Amino acid sequence: MILELKNVVVNDPRSNEVIVHGSSFIVRKNTCLSIVGESGSGKSMTTKAILGLTNPWLKISGTAKYKGKNLIGLKQSELRKIRGKNICMIPQYAMTSFDPLYTIGYQMIETFVENLGISKEESKKLAIESLDKMLINNPEEVIKKYPHQLSGGMLQRCMIAIAIAMKPDIIIADEPTTALDSINQREVVEEFKRLRDVTGTSLIFISHDLGVVQSLADDILVMKNGECVEYGTAKKIFENPQHEYTKYLIDTRVSLTESFIKAMEKGDTDDVCAG
Repeated sequence: MILELKNVVVNDPRSNEVIVHGSSFIVRKNTCLSIVGESGSGKSMTTKAILGLTNPWLKISGTAKYKGKNLIGLKQSELRKIRGKNICMIPQYAMTSFDPLYTIGYQMIETFVENLGISKEESKKLAIESLDKMLINNPEEVIKKYPHQLSGGMLQRCMIAIAIAMKPDIIIADEPTTALDSINQREVVEEFKRLRDVTGTSLIFISHDLGVVQSLADDILVMKNGECVEYGTAKKIFENPQHEYTKYLIDTRVSLTESFIKAMEKGDTDDVCAG
């Protein structure tokens, strides 16, 4: 076990609103915990609370033990030493994660120099290698680009490349495949799998896409309205969901998949008739 959350609560004292109601889970070494649920369910807020990335007026309680140290309430100076090097977070909106005033290469190199203690030349080489691993064409040219010159999907892959290059103990990926098409989604998921095999990195994978979750997750936490409604192995939850909301999510995915298959089959028939 590399991370253990116990009864983590996030509330807003300004409105007395409880945003996360006592989240608890564990992350084991070289495994993937996937957190699923609709928008506003508290998925991202839970992981931000772990790293001290919530708004300063929110109150966080509970424990989040990483290698025996409670991250909740830790000074920002100490958290900064852990963020990036030991625990990396890939945010959902990559466009706002990069500084628009600097090139992608400059920001990647700065990150590697700061966190890995390597030279700028070594960092540039690592940046190009990392982008190449993400199957990005002409990485030597991409590092010269400014964020506004790249698509949201491309920026997301650059963020994933940075996280992978850092080889942290844990990667928190917040909807990392949302801006990607299905082919690129599959490639990114395969890269995460390879990363686990090679480095032993653990993943906390936040996603709405149960197809991606099913192919990657070892354990699943289902959240609704800030509450953890179901938690267990991926196999158990997909084969025998206990909570009505979990059943709804899985049934909806099955229904959408069946509709897609029927539409494709109809398209094939229409093409034959047209011929």
